[in-house]
Amino acid sequence: MTSSAFAGLSDADRYVVGRLAARERVPAEELAKLPQAEIDQRIPGARAAYEHREQIAAELLRRRGIDPTSAEYRAAAVEARNILDQIDQLGSGHTRD
Repeated sequence: MTSSAFAGLSDADRYVVGRLAARERVPAEELAKLPQAEIDQRIPGARAAYEHREQIAAELLRRRGIDPTSAEYRAAAVEARNILDQIDQLGSGHTRD
């Protein structure tokens, strides 16, 4: 049994490879075998965006005047997470009924 090159990547590497794979419409497994420097050159800024995603999100919320502690925001966040979970399930070949 061979191990997956994609599964062996760090979270940041999986994010960058996944974005690149989606953009270029090629299998993530194929891109996961490339050197990190080459991947970063092909999709500049993706790694920094992933690594600083919490700070970027907080700054965007602040600029838009959105209070992340409000009940309305929390309800929208739960709904968004549920939608993303459903998308992940569809992508993995499993669905919830």
